[in-house]
Amino acid sequence: MQHHKAHVAARAVENDVEGPYLGVSWDGTGYGLDRAIWGGEFFRVDGRDFQRVAHLRSFQLPRGEAAVREGWRSAASLMFEIFGAEATDPKVRPYSSAALTLFPQPAWGGCLMLWPVSQA
Repeated sequence: MQHHKAHVAARAVENDVEGPYLGVSWDGTGYGLDRAIWGGEFFRVDGRDFQRVAHLRSFQLPRGEAAVREGWRSAASLMFEIFGAEATDPKVRPYSSAALTLFPQPAWGGCLMLWPVSQA
């Protein structure tokens, strides 16, 4: 069983939940059944049937797994999505100058950005 589903099922058992219910898992990221990184899952559960009905939207993870351990990297990625090159402007960015190394250089050179969810 996928680990976010296991969390939801365990809480349901602990709380004597019966019948169909909406289960939510907010414990961070983990691999989903589609081999993509999942996070913030909403499941409609009926018995042993789990249907993933909603989740947080996907975004790029600067330096891959490092973005999971260091949350500021994910914040910087989202800032770049929202503001584009303006995100590097000191008046806009709420992060350190060191974070600027994460942002793409001209023509997206020198930046490792990974999509956490498969597009298949």
